[in-house]
Amino acid sequence: MVYIMNAQDCFSSLGSLARVRNRLFTAITRSKAWVRVVGIGPKMDKLVEEYERVKRNEFVLKFRYPTEEERKQLTIVNRDMTAEEKLRIKQNSSQLEALLDDLQKGKIYWTDLPPDQIKRLKAFAG
Repeated sequence: MVYIMNAQDCFSSLGSLARVRNRLFTAITRSKAWVRVVGIGPKMDKLVEEYERVKRNEFVLKFRYPTEEERKQLTIVNRDMTAEEKLRIKQNSSQLEALLDDLQKGKIYWTDLPPDQIKRLKAFAG
């Protein structure tokens, strides 16, 4: 019997999503007998939904080959990250959240920010 724990992580592992999903797939497909996939919460519900779709399709995986632009985005999203990179993302995300909260609450104003930073933010936002 193979037990796969924390399967819900295959929907939210920052910086290692591809690795986590590959481990899940490998554990399931390499098992010689019974497999129990265990997880909790809404992300596990998503995994169950994904499994049910595969089951309805008689366990045949259908794959649409992504476009070049989609492949570039997938490479970025699913890249492996070092602990330092993960920490930097977490810190920057917290700082951005604080900035947005302060702007929304009127604690600071756009005019308080340097014009070149506003220009760069607008360029990223599209």
